[in-house]
Amino acid sequence: MAAILLGETRKTDKCIRWGGEEFIVLLPFCDLGKARDIAENIRSVMASRKFPDIGQVTLSIGVTESVPGDRPMAMLDRVDKLLYQAKGNGKNRVAAGLPGDGPG
Repeated sequence: MAAILLGETRKTDKCIRWGGEEFIVLLPFCDLGKARDIAENIRSVMASRKFPDIGQVTLSIGVTESVPGDRPMAMLDRVDKLLYQAKGNGKNRVAAGLPGDGPG
């Protein structure tokens, strides 16, 4: 997983394990469209790999963009809702949105 994350992100990006099966990828100087593209690449590469002992792994990914006045917890809440939207829409998907957009 770590090798795929590092291979699909830029040198300026930060990949952080956020829990047992959750990761956060911080993409500085990246708008929502580019972040969605990066997330989709990560999802696609991951889904195409077979891992020893476990086989295929799929990802559900939430993507958001920082906006002026954003607080870290507001961003985490927003991306968490988008993650669960991706899961609810059939898993192995990317859901992206900004504050006030409604997830999408």
